[in-house]
Amino acid sequence: MSKRGILSIAFKILGVVCLIKTIAYIPMLMASLLMLSSQSSILSEIRSLPYITGLIMGPVLMIAMVFVLLRFGDVLSQKLVPVDERFSVLDLNQWQKPIFTLSLKITGIFCFIKGIPLMISALTNLALRAIQQEGMYMRFSIHSSSIIGSIIYLILGIYLFCGGKWLVKIAFKEKTGLKNEK
Repeated sequence: MSKRGILSIAFKILGVVCLIKTIAYIPMLMASLLMLSSQSSILSEIRSLPYITGLIMGPVLMIAMVFVLLRFGDVLSQKLVPVDERFSVLDLNQWQKPIFTLSLKITGIFCFIKGIPLMISALTNLALRAIQQEGMYMRFSIHSSSIIGSIIYLILGIYLFCGGKWLVKIAFKEKTGLKNEK
């Protein structure tokens, strides 16, 4: 094992966590945009333009960061650790992919555990609003987006726990023109 290799895996895991958080944010983004679109005055639309831009730019920047971390984690680790020190446990090709997969499984457990209280909280808030019947339509869209976000956490948690094969394929796709560690 090497410091550079461990750092590369850490970048890729960070990319996966950022991807999960971005995907889980999308229902709340949609609910916010729906709420803003229900306002009819031009003045409120002008005031909400920076807010809408902020809502949309956050996920766009996160997706860009996810791509950089997953695809170029190796390059980043080479830049940050110019002189690589090795831990002579296993050859690079033998340990990096299995440790990444194991880390995905651990991240999957984290996501699933995080999704459970989010789901309970969203369902409880929705039930309380339904009992109180206060502005049910607007509140339903906010709480339903929270429910969808928590379902996404649960599904992604299960996917990652099962190995996250698509993410492993992206993270360890053969790169042309990139120096491999020896």
